[in-house]
Amino acid sequence: MRKHKILLIGLGSIGENLALSLIEKGYQINIWDKNKKKTFLLCKKLNIKYISNISKFLKKKNLIIILAIPAGLATDNFIINNIKNFKTNIHIVDIGNNHPKDTMKRFNFLKKDKIKYISCGFSGGSQGARTNASLMISCSSVEFNFLKSLFLDIIGKKNKRFLKRIGNNPSLGNYTKIIHNGIEYAVMQAIADYYCVMKVILRLDNKEILKEFSKLEKKISNSFLIRITKDIIKESNNKKNSINNILDVVDDNNTGAWTVSFASECKFAIPSISSSVEARFISRKKRIFKNFKIKNKKFQVKNIKNKMLEILYLTIIASYLQGIGLLQEITNKKKITINLKYIFLCWMNNSIIRSSLLNEYYLQIKNNKIDINNIFKKKFSLNKNKSLIEMLIFLINRNIALTSITSLFNWTNLLIKRKNISFSLIQKQRNFFGGHKISFHKK
Repeated sequence: MRKHKILLIGLGSIGENLALSLIEKGYQINIWDKNKKKTFLLCKKLNIKYISNISKFLKKKNLIIILAIPAGLATDNFIINNIKNFKTNIHIVDIGNNHPKDTMKRFNFLKKDKIKYISCGFSGGSQGARTNASLMISCSSVEFNFLKSLFLDIIGKKNKRFLKRIGNNPSLGNYTKIIHNGIEYAVMQAIADYYCVMKVILRLDNKEILKEFSKLEKKISNSFLIRITKDIIKESNNKKNSINNILDVVDDNNTGAWTVSFASECKFAIPSISSSVEARFISRKKRIFKNFKIKNKKFQVKNIKNKMLEILYLTIIASYLQGIGLLQEITNKKKITINLKYIFLCWMNNSIIRSSLLNEYYLQIKNNKIDINNIFKKKFSLNKNKSLIEMLIFLINRNIALTSITSLFNWTNLLIKRKNISFSLIQKQRNFFGGHKISFHKK
């Protein structure tokens, strides 16, 4: 592997940090970005030879290309513009957030010219790229074994047990990363909603809120998202870094919407994830109503803190289980063979969604499947449903709507065994105007 030349394309936060990491780990790599000035300055800083002619460099033998450029059109353009320069049997490792359909098109297109295209799910952000990242790799065993030492250096040699080939299908790494991001969206929303209650309604100071988050860490340990939230709250003590100074809008990348699209395609409900994606869309819209005043009614602070902690715990669990359930549904429908245990191992190693919950679910996999309904049933109860309803009433009475809690209530209550006559009426409506068949209760 060290005899091969590695060319890293794309010097955004992921690409630049990955370049620094691989150089520190002993690799002689070359770098390139369409921003020539940025490329030149980083080459000078790292004492790397600047590539003045990328087309000529791509013609070299024994080349491994790592693509760290935006998914979609940018990736397609790079491949199409340079296909004539690629030698046969070179390897292109793409770590962008690619759509599975795009990956399959590129894989088949490049395969004709005997060019190996591997699209990996990549998690850990810029920090992971700089140190040790999480990789979700699906490719042939031959390609995996050939690139194994490089993959191992990207995730960190001490994390060898987490380096797994999750399947053979070229698009599986993409599906796994997209679902990972869907879970990430929902967990972030749940944590943020919890913080909102603590700060806005209970009016706790940052020190008190950190104590509440420490209680959550006892329930869900090793959570990257909980840990960085605590760090953010600590930083917020500085007025300059205060969360209050940040606009109440949030961007998204396409992966959240893709998760919702896959769920719709599979007819699989993921309300915790889909509502968190929609909330981001709404956050960027013009606000059309005047601010509703928060009603200051008396309440027991300790009681609300305890209920909110339990509900947050359930919303995070729901986020994971809905995502895992969707991944199982996608692979079943598309007949893609996966190794679920290996996927969990990949997520457990330095991914954004790593937490003790993944370790817990890993141990509950049987015959390459996990029973998400049974897991949640053990966590949820009538008493917890009562607390959820009480919390909803508490929030509504104060003119506060929180995405994660509302979606949890919708999901759990629609799964309760009782006759839902609204669905019965919809059946009749469809029959009335469209002649659709009606299903009746068995006598």
